[in-house]
Amino acid sequence: MRARVSLRDAGISTIDDLLTKTERDLGKIKNLGRITLADIVDQLRLAGLSLQGPIEESKGASNSKVTARRIALEVEVLVPRRNLSMSPLEAKQIIESLANGIDPETGEILPAQSPVNSPQVIRALFVAGKALDSMEKRAGRKNLLPGNAGLPWTEEEDRDLLASFDAGTPLKDVATKHSRTQRAIASRLVRLGRIKDRSELRVSTQPEIQNP
Repeated sequence: MRARVSLRDAGISTIDDLLTKTERDLGKIKNLGRITLADIVDQLRLAGLSLQGPIEESKGASNSKVTARRIALEVEVLVPRRNLSMSPLEAKQIIESLANGIDPETGEILPAQSPVNSPQVIRALFVAGKALDSMEKRAGRKNLLPGNAGLPWTEEEDRDLLASFDAGTPLKDVATKHSRTQRAIASRLVRLGRIKDRSELRVSTQPEIQNP
């Protein structure tokens, strides 16, 4: 956060602003340490850019790739680094702010020359927002599943499952005991040869919500 504030105080709010500077210029900025400066230079180099202007783009980089790189750099260099743990909802809110031309940190309108204001980039951000929305919904559904859902079965679990089934234990109780869905229990019984088809059992299609 401190590095970003320092850059903004020096009049640097976009990658284009940054590319007009030399290392000496950046070295004079208050509170911008040598390690941060070296990191900025490295990030620019990885994207095929350098201080005081881009590296020759004739070496294979298309305009769309250069634009994408600049957007990535604006996020990497000019947006403060936070805890890398972020929920899809938080990421979606940031992307939606950018798509609407608003700085997600300050709430200010982004400069007109920012790559984020490109029509193609705006469309891409809205698509990314929808993808994150779907990811959030999938994560919500996953949280409703039992703890062992999707995990491999052990021999001990198989023996216990067969014993419970042979003893006439209700399917719902068996599923709860093994922390798996009723569909998973039925599928396992088919695989173990106890039944021929899952339709032989009355299986609930609703996820079993586990008590915390």
